[in-house]
Amino acid sequence: FVAHNCVCRQGREILGHECTTTSLKETCISLEEGAAAFIGSGKGTRLSRQELLDFLLRAEKEGLVIQPQNTKDPKFICCCCKCCCAVLTNARKLPNPGELLQASHFAAVDAAVCTGCGKCVKVCPMDAVMLGKDGKPVVARVDTNRCIGCGLCAAACPVEAISLERCRDAEIPPDNGGKLYMKMLINRFGPFRSAYLGLKALLGLKI
Repeated sequence: FVAHNCVCRQGREILGHECTTTSLKETCISLEEGAAAFIGSGKGTRLSRQELLDFLLRAEKEGLVIQPQNTKDPKFICCCCKCCCAVLTNARKLPNPGELLQASHFAAVDAAVCTGCGKCVKVCPMDAVMLGKDGKPVVARVDTNRCIGCGLCAAACPVEAISLERCRDAEIPPDNGGKLYMKMLINRFGPFRSAYLGLKALLGLKI
C-alpha cells in the first residue's frame, strides 16, 4: 500500500485555494501493482496494512469521502474532500447527485434516537442532511436525491442515530478494472459498437 499526492488538492493549491477539509496531502492510495510503481519511482509513502487502516479512519474523521475503485478487486482508494475533488465539487452543483453517482447505500436517520446536534449536517459533502421537524424535538433528515451513501454522517453521529441502508437497485461491482471499463463501454455504445471499438484497439487502429 502506498499513499501519494492528491492531484485535485495540488491543483487547487496552485490556483491559490487551500483545502478547507483537511491538512493531509497524500490522500490517494494505490494497491498492488500501482503501489509497486510508486515504490519503484521513489514517490509516495509506503504503508503497512495496519497503517492503511489507521489512515482511513483518520481520513473519515477529517471528513474525507473514502472512494475505492468500483470493483471487487480495487487497485486504488481515493480519499476525497468536498472542496477540492473534481468529482464531488461538480456533483454538489447538481440537484440530484444521489441519482447520478454509483452508490449501494443511503443514509437513514432513526428519529427516536437523533438529538438534533447537527454534526451530520456539517460533515455531509453533498448537503444531503438537514435539520427538520419530525414531531419534536428537531431531528436530522436525509434528502435521498442528494445522498451518495458515503457514510460520513453515520461516522460523525455521536449517538449512532444514522445508519446506511442498502439500495434496492444496488449492483454487484465488476470483478476487476478491465470488466468495469468494458461494462462502461457497453453501457455507452452498446454491445456491437463496443466489440467493433475493441477490435480496432487490438489492431492498433485509431478509435
